[in-house]
Amino acid sequence: MFETSAHSLLVEHRIGRSALVQRRGCTLLTMLVGSLSMGCIEGGSGGGDGEKSDTGTPCSGVDDSVDGVDQDCNGVDGVDNDGDGYADAAAGGDDCDDTDPDISPGATETWYDGVDADCDGADDFDADGDGYTSADHEGDDCDDTSSDVHPGAEEDYSDEVDHDCDGEIDRAESACTSNLVLTTSEGDALPIDGCVEWDLTATFEFDPDDPPELRTFSLSLDATDDPEFECTVTIEQTNICGEGYYVQSNVAPGTTVVTTLDCSGVEDADETIFTGTGYLLIQAINTGSDAGSFAGLPLYTGISATLSVADGDLSLTGDFSVGAIQIAGDSEEETDCAVSDGDEDDDGDIDAYYDGGDCNDNDPYTYTSAAELEDPSACMRDEDGDGWGDATPGDGITSGTDCDDTDDSAYTGVAANEPELCTWDADGDGYGNANAPSPLDPGGDCDDDDPTAYTGAASAESELCTVDVDGDGFGDRAATAPLDAGTDCNDADSAEFPGAVTEATGGECMLDADGDGYGDKGATGLYDVGTDCNDADNTEFPGAVTEATGGECMTDADSDGYGDKGATGLYDVGTDCNDADNTEFPGAVTEATGGECMTDADGDGFGDKGATGLYDVGTDCNDADNTEFPGAVTEATGGECMTDADGDGYGDMGATGLYDVGTDCNDGDNSEFPGAVAEATAGECMNDRDGDGFGDDSPSWGSFYDAGTDCLEGFADTYPGAAIMEPEKCTRDSDGDGWGVIRHEYYYLPNLDAGTDCDDTDSAVYPGAATEEPSLCTADADGDGYAADDAVSPAEAGTDCDDTNSGVYPGAPGLEVSGGDDIDCDGDDYINYPDEELADWDAELLGTPSATGNHYLGRFLEVADWNNDGQDDVYVGGQSMGYIVEGPVSSWGSDIQAAPTSHALNTQGAGFGDIDNDGDIDFLLTGWLSTDDRGAAWLGPVTGALTLGSADFVWDRGGQPDPCGPYGFGRYYDEDVQAGDVDGDGKADLIVGSTTHNGVCNGGSGVMWGAVYVTYGPISSDVSMDDADLILTGTSYPDSFGRYPHVLEDMDGDGIDDLVTSSHRGYDTHVLFDVASHSSGTFVSEADLILSASLSDQTVATSAGDYDGDGYGDLLHGAGRDGAVYLGSMTPSSTPAVTWNDSARSSELAAIAGGGDFDDDGFDDVALFDGYNTLSIFYGGTTGSLDLQDDADILFSWSSTPGYNGNGTPGRQVHFGDFDADGVDDLLVGLPATDDSGYNSGAVLFLAGDR
Repeated sequence: MFETSAHSLLVEHRIGRSALVQRRGCTLLTMLVGSLSMGCIEGGSGGGDGEKSDTGTPCSGVDDSVDGVDQDCNGVDGVDNDGDGYADAAAGGDDCDDTDPDISPGATETWYDGVDADCDGADDFDADGDGYTSADHEGDDCDDTSSDVHPGAEEDYSDEVDHDCDGEIDRAESACTSNLVLTTSEGDALPIDGCVEWDLTATFEFDPDDPPELRTFSLSLDATDDPEFECTVTIEQTNICGEGYYVQSNVAPGTTVVTTLDCSGVEDADETIFTGTGYLLIQAINTGSDAGSFAGLPLYTGISATLSVADGDLSLTGDFSVGAIQIAGDSEEETDCAVSDGDEDDDGDIDAYYDGGDCNDNDPYTYTSAAELEDPSACMRDEDGDGWGDATPGDGITSGTDCDDTDDSAYTGVAANEPELCTWDADGDGYGNANAPSPLDPGGDCDDDDPTAYTGAASAESELCTVDVDGDGFGDRAATAPLDAGTDCNDADSAEFPGAVTEATGGECMLDADGDGYGDKGATGLYDVGTDCNDADNTEFPGAVTEATGGECMTDADSDGYGDKGATGLYDVGTDCNDADNTEFPGAVTEATGGECMTDADGDGFGDKGATGLYDVGTDCNDADNTEFPGAVTEATGGECMTDADGDGYGDMGATGLYDVGTDCNDGDNSEFPGAVAEATAGECMNDRDGDGFGDDSPSWGSFYDAGTDCLEGFADTYPGAAIMEPEKCTRDSDGDGWGVIRHEYYYLPNLDAGTDCDDTDSAVYPGAATEEPSLCTADADGDGYAADDAVSPAEAGTDCDDTNSGVYPGAPGLEVSGGDDIDCDGDDYINYPDEELADWDAELLGTPSATGNHYLGRFLEVADWNNDGQDDVYVGGQSMGYIVEGPVSSWGSDIQAAPTSHALNTQGAGFGDIDNDGDIDFLLTGWLSTDDRGAAWLGPVTGALTLGSADFVWDRGGQPDPCGPYGFGRYYDEDVQAGDVDGDGKADLIVGSTTHNGVCNGGSGVMWGAVYVTYGPISSDVSMDDADLILTGTSYPDSFGRYPHVLEDMDGDGIDDLVTSSHRGYDTHVLFDVASHSSGTFVSEADLILSASLSDQTVATSAGDYDGDGYGDLLHGAGRDGAVYLGSMTPSSTPAVTWNDSARSSELAAIAGGGDFDDDGFDDVALFDGYNTLSIFYGGTTGSLDLQDDADILFSWSSTPGYNGNGTPGRQVHFGDFDADGVDDLLVGLPATDDSGYNSGAVLFLAGDR
């Protein structure tokens, strides 16, 4: 034992339990570490003067948390209220009960007391830690001393241990149900629950291809688990071959022994052991579905069965089901199966032995309910299946009444009206067959094949064995043996019998089919003859017709009161000439004044002139047409009866038959009559089928036509003078071009003339169609005077290499540009374009050659009315000088230094806008000289020379990172300044681009990320980009963002203009909607719309105005050799509506412009310039995929003054504006590399709009 100062000894309690003992003046720490004892930390325990913690700091006296410092110097880090050396869990320690020193992580656990003494959080009633509570403490772990024993554990089938706690040793998934009933000698039914204790032993036959097959089993079902009591059922069954019935007896293969000595409820007299006789019905065997051998291995065996055995007055019945996984026994293949299906005779009824209804299971005709009509509860034999039992079935079988059990139609009672007879009644009329042989009884049916024939069938003739089919009480008069003949003349009709007809006063049996009381006059066969001439019509009988005053029996089909004049057969003849029409009778027609019986089919009052048969002849030449009668035709002035089929007032000249002949040469056409054809001036009757005004010059032989002069009748386009260019010819001009066909299909006709048109199916093909090649019979599709060189016969080929384009023909003027169309048809390597040459520009400004300055004029263009005179002015920037050239263009001249200008030293772009919100346009410049990175603004109106000193305010980069120094910020050659209202407050904002932001400069060229600075207006004094409201930057080389930021017209329809910017080296273009809603960050994170480009492409973007005229601003975009317009909408898409491409061009787009209506059609147009020698103009509204040269609405190209791409600012070399003040937008193009004396002095070209 030794003491030491806290200054020289720090002791941590890491092993065992420490005890702190408080003494005056010190804290004694006692710890047993091996054989070392330590104690006494001087200075007490209260953190008094001089004491320090284990970190060397003075003791505070308060240690309320575990934080690695023992502040109260008591040897425990944190609160230890019970002094057991462990900190309270509530303060971050691990003592789960800091009020009891016997509870801590180091304490020894006492199981089943409900206390977690060692603070490990484990269940205090799960000593073996297997996750299951002890069965002695309301759990289900049957052995809480072994973690291998618990519910769900894998069973070991050979160690006499119940691993899975299912109550069965060496058996798993045990299941048993038992519904057995013991019936005592007194008739009491006592339930026996054999599943209290049970045991199953089984053997199997194994096969590599089939699941195990049960061959034997021994099952013991015990109703008690007390070894002192005996109440069991033991079943031994061998020779098992599947499901079915197994006989139970006192010998193998099936025995059931029942022990009732101690069964509850059994009287002493029934306490016994007996071997029952009966059966076992195995209903289901389950050995799984896996094939192979399971000998000595666990195998699930399930058996479901019904047991029925008895011995004397005792019986045991019911069902049971057992199943378990246990070790399987092996057995041999079964060759002597003990199973039965219970229906040996296959009659569908189970053998009575097995409690079925079959009293003789060797006879399929004998079983309970076999004679279902006689006694369904009796076991009878019914071989013929008629439902009646055999009268002599044999011993042990109930006798029936069927006198012939081999005939299903013979049995007692089959004849309902003779129920005492065992006979036949084949016809089912209730009477037995009179000729039935023994052992059948004969009945009273003389014809057992006819259910209507029997004695008394005819009630009025009851003594007869006959038929009365119609049930009128009289037997059939035609009946033959063995039937007796009756007196009914028609036994198929109950209304026909002797005396039934009114006139049959003598009892005759007549036929009166129409029911008029008169018998049929034509009756035959069994009927007696009557007096009715038509027994099918009750309106026809003697005296029925009006004119039959003598009682004649006539027919009057049309009911006009006159009998048929042509009646035959049983009818008497009348006077009606047409008994089918009640309008035709004697005197009915107007002209029949003598009472004639005529036909007047058309109702014109004239009888038919051609009538035959019973009709009298009239005077009507066509009785089928009430417009044809004597005097009906205009020319029939003498009362002739003519035909005028075409209604032209002239009778048919070729009429025959009953018609009188007229003068009409074609009575089938009301346009053909005497004098109808134009050339028939003398009243000739000509044929002009084609309506050309000329009669046929060769009318058909035998026709009535007079000859005309038409060389080809039937062809309205063929007649004299049809081809107006060849009026003397009788020919055809099918295509209407004025020239007759060369070879008519009827050329062989003698009067047909040949024309000179080589293709009379095409109005564009004729002699002289190509005015420059008049000798050809050809076409000139494009109207340029030349015929196509590939014209197809019959047209003759000319020399035009493209007859679809009026600007393409031999010698056509144009520009020679590689890759275009061959418009002069010369086949040269250089192809001419039918567009504008340099000389077609309307005005030009040329830079003054100089060895020191004014180089690359036209690199930058900007347009605004800076001097506020109502005319568009132009800022023209070069490499070392910039100019404001005042409008209109008419005042310019050709020398920029001689034009009305304001000079400004600058090498970069310019912008405009009302930045101070005073209503005047202000002028903005990026950078000043080559050593100054400031931008400057001159507030409008702007006039006179501009100097940095005259600027109204400037802006600088402030502290913004720009490693390229003065050469960088706002000074790099593709940066820009813009003013526009991007925050939606109605005031212009300042937008400055810097491609060198946050990069690495290297000898004047940089690795730049780039940035755009947005400062919300109005602004009228100096500003630093440090104070910009929004700073958007690139993220990595070679982004170079900040290149040509541009204000877009409202693209997304939110009422606020939008912002777009490109990158210098080919990264994506980014668009921001509602700029004020964005925060400073990267373009990638803040952009609302991103237009992708490859790393190698040079990109540029600007406003397309309203390209499609829908009220939304649109975006014009160039990337490499491609151009595109992206349309505005509520949700603008990154898919363009129109694209332009020229894969043959090696240079990229250097400049693009939009927002100008160059053709004055109400749609904004676009211009795309490659920076060298080609400018394409496309009119607004066009969509699809277009070629920059072939599809351009206007293409300007030149070779004498190549443009310059590398030093030209993309997006700033072309510009729309109204420079001539005519109200239509014009176009400026800057050619900064125009070479004059080797100085690249540059040029600006002007093209007037509405061209």
